Amino acid sequence: MRAVAKRFGVGSLVALGILLVTGAATASHYSRWSDNALQAKLMLLVLIGVLTALLVITPYARALSIGVFLTSVAVLWLGVVLTH
Repeated sequence: MRAVAKRFGVGSLVALGILLVTGAATASHYSRWSDNALQAKLMLLVLIGVLTALLVITPYARALSIGVFLTSVAVLWLGVVLTH
């Protein structure tokens, strides 16, 4: 089970990397770099990456799992804010 969790964590980090690259391209295309919501979202995505990396190392840390979940919800909310 631990091997599956590690692979899932690595896959999550790859997905976050793709999200950062495509988000940066979109922000550049629409000139939104000065938007506070975008900057907050990018900071939270970096935090999710750090928390996910820690989860790969310590897969049984419940607080880290909860942190990733709550931060992901905040990123989703900021994504909705950015569409308006």
